[in-house]
Amino acid sequence: MRTDAQRSSCQSTVHRGVAAVGVAGLVSPSSSSYGSTLLEEMALTVALVLLLQTLTGFVLLLSLQWLVRRPDRITRWAALTLALLLVTAAPLNYDPVGQVPRSIRILSVLDTDTSDALVRAFEARTGIRCQVDPLQGGARRSAELLLEERLQPDLMLGGTAEIHQMLAAAGVSLPVDLTGDPARITDFDPASRRFTPIYAGYLALIYRPVTDFSVQTPDWGALIDPERIGRVSLPSPASTSGGVVFLATQLLRQPEAERGWQYLGILGAAGVPWEARSSDVITKIAGGEADLGVSWAHDAWRRRKRDRLPIEVVIPPRTGYEIGAVSALRWARDLPATREFIQFLTSQEAQQIQAEVGLRVPLRTDVATPGYLGPGRATVGGPDQAFYDREVVLREQGAWVQRWSDEIDAPR
Repeated sequence: MRTDAQRSSCQSTVHRGVAAVGVAGLVSPSSSSYGSTLLEEMALTVALVLLLQTLTGFVLLLSLQWLVRRPDRITRWAALTLALLLVTAAPLNYDPVGQVPRSIRILSVLDTDTSDALVRAFEARTGIRCQVDPLQGGARRSAELLLEERLQPDLMLGGTAEIHQMLAAAGVSLPVDLTGDPARITDFDPASRRFTPIYAGYLALIYRPVTDFSVQTPDWGALIDPERIGRVSLPSPASTSGGVVFLATQLLRQPEAERGWQYLGILGAAGVPWEARSSDVITKIAGGEADLGVSWAHDAWRRRKRDRLPIEVVIPPRTGYEIGAVSALRWARDLPATREFIQFLTSQEAQQIQAEVGLRVPLRTDVATPGYLGPGRATVGGPDQAFYDREVVLREQGAWVQRWSDEIDAPR
């Protein structure tokens, strides 16, 4: 039985079976369901208008014939009045294109619950319709498809700022100016304005409540414990935001980067699987296929609460974090509507949805943080995260991912 929320006018069109590299069916919007829907609406509207005008002309003709055959004064005035009413009421200057409801198409890498809640609130506020296309290949892979122009939505929702920086550097995203809001945290806004930060999130260790971990909470060292060989799961830096932040965390938390590469080399030599989506790590641990892994704290806590998964979550010291963002893309069909959606995402209403449904850290001072975060985690970028230099990550991520692919992933 579907709920009312699931019957929302903005039902997600989920591309089932789309893996990190299997995207042959995702093409430009000219052949997409989005474009087809608009064309169908326009064709139906034009057909109805033509039918109405034809009927109007037919009735007008009959009225004139009646006037000629019955020239008495009462009949003449009745016929002329009827004809005048029909002519003025007929939509002779009707603009069918202008009457099609405003719409935007969203590529979302957020969880479905949060995406749907945000869209429902936006539609209720503005009347602008949305189509949400969640891609099942991870945020980084989604960005690569945008760079290849194999996907052409109006905007990309979610994923770390590092991923959105790739789009900005390639000129795929557009600058968006927001109205001033004193409650909005602007510390992470880029000078280019080509993406807009809308939430924050911590990288966390996810584990099963096995005996060893009940005695001592796992830390980063537990991932390379020889006793855990074959029981660890990690997000891939090649396809996921979580993988990029995990890679950066290991390189930046060490006194020197080469020690971080040695750490990653141990994981590679142990045959650790690198998952195409960060959420796959949570699924494997909950299903007993792994004992320990890395994913986003907000995703793990949300799924633990919603699905009652048998997992534990710990945010270790010196962990990396993401600044989640949204980008308007150069293919936007209705740029004002796209900008209006981005402005909405920074509002108090939308930030409360991010915190309450998605369990993410809001980027507003007037929205409370999720309860699982302790006092020291209420805002990102504190002393414990000082090691995580986001400017370095933004600059070096491409080279780091390439080296990981060549030295850690490929040799296996």
